[in-house]
Amino acid sequence: MRRFLPVIFFFLTACTPTNSVDVDATSQLLTLYAAPATEEWIPFVYNCADRTQGGLVQRTPKIADADISLRLIVPQDAEMLAYQIGEIELVIVSNAVNPVSELTETQIAEIFEGKIRNWAEVGGEDAEIQIWVYGQENDLQVAFNETLLKGGISSSLARQAQSPREMREAIGDDSNAIGIISHVQVDENLHILHSLGDFPVLAISTKEPEGIIFSLLSCLQGE
Repeated sequence: MRRFLPVIFFFLTACTPTNSVDVDATSQLLTLYAAPATEEWIPFVYNCADRTQGGLVQRTPKIADADISLRLIVPQDAEMLAYQIGEIELVIVSNAVNPVSELTETQIAEIFEGKIRNWAEVGGEDAEIQIWVYGQENDLQVAFNETLLKGGISSSLARQAQSPREMREAIGDDSNAIGIISHVQVDENLHILHSLGDFPVLAISTKEPEGIIFSLLSCLQGE
């Protein structure tokens, strides 16, 4: 099942830039922000920058300073252009030893809302469910909230992970834990309870791309 958050996507592969740039004669520093959920696309950015022969990429922790941002969502308070460069599958996972094999979307929503608090309520052992979430600004959390919680708030009993790695490790160490990660991050310590579907990975720019930025985005859409 594939779900996309509401956003207008732009594609460059069939277009030509309004102002051509000799990338062999120009070296341009591009700043890149990557949300934790999009880390696996960073090597593609560097590879495409190398292929432009004039684009140098420097990462920044501040979205406002970035020429290009890799995210799953487009901020609602700004006018930005979003270019889809891939997809990421979000999954709900538990510890691999948890006997519960799968959950419905309704069960997942009720767990994260705090309405279901014990694994026995969904066919598991008599143990309190330990919920893991991200900060409310995290792209993974926003995608999850808008898909299942309809913008609602997770249980106040939930613990907060700062990154997908921390989420993965916390669930792998706790047989009663549940959380949200991308499918590619699932390892032998985790079990997939439900797939939320595919979400677009977006390269976001605050202005119409030209020159090296145009070439970089075109390359990313072709990867």
